[in-house]
Amino acid sequence: MKVRTKGYRGNIVKGATVVSNDPKTPKRFLRISAQVKPLIECSPTPYLAVSKSYGQEITRTLAVWSPVDPNFKVEKVESFAKGVAAEVIKSWKDKDGMHYNIKVTFGPKMRIGPYRGFIRLFTNLKKAPTYDLRVSGMVQGPITVMPTRSSMFSDPAIVGGMATTGFSLYANQEGLKIKEVTSTIKRLVVKLIPVVEGRKYYLTAIWPGGTPPVNPYSGKLLVRTNSTVQSLIEIPLTIYARKVVKHTPTQGSKAKTPPPSKPPVGKK
Repeated sequence: MKVRTKGYRGNIVKGATVVSNDPKTPKRFLRISAQVKPLIECSPTPYLAVSKSYGQEITRTLAVWSPVDPNFKVEKVESFAKGVAAEVIKSWKDKDGMHYNIKVTFGPKMRIGPYRGFIRLFTNLKKAPTYDLRVSGMVQGPITVMPTRSSMFSDPAIVGGMATTGFSLYANQEGLKIKEVTSTIKRLVVKLIPVVEGRKYYLTAIWPGGTPPVNPYSGKLLVRTNSTVQSLIEIPLTIYARKVVKHTPTQGSKAKTPPPSKPPVGKK
């Protein structure tokens, strides 16, 4: 039996049953148990999930080493996430080999909204020349939109397929003004309701009904504000329409109409 350890970590067990003509032991079970060590270890986690406000800078530090190769070296660090920087700030050697501290900086000018990417470590290991640290999270601007996306279900059997959804907009300071609200979805009706002028608004999107051009029909709501940081807010929106199945009568299922009866003939 062979065990391929690639892609595994920790305890793995593999077994097989041997069937023979031995009358005492016609079946024997063989088992391989192993503890798979990773080529590269990252502590405390091999990924970073960071959510922050726009203009805020956050740093995280990770420790990287190899549990199996004492000659392990990190030759270069490169970031593949916009606005995120990474560098080696410390390295030391002990009886287990080289250890490195990687500093990851989430910059103040990261784009508002969700983000994802990775930090790539270039090493001297032939079996693992690169090692990726995943990064993801959310950058929150001065205006909060809840929910960040939405969907509607249009059923022609219910009020002609009309559907609606809504969004709440909050500002972290006074003075918010909504200049314009448009949509890339044709025939969509949008209404803005001021809840607290300058702070809170409620945005309603109404699909008037009818058959959308495609199913699902996806687009965006475009909210333009007076904020210098978040002047344009894009809200994804999708409309799902119920498909109406037309049943065609099968051959022979049509009811035959009887011929018109003749009026009775009167007797002379």
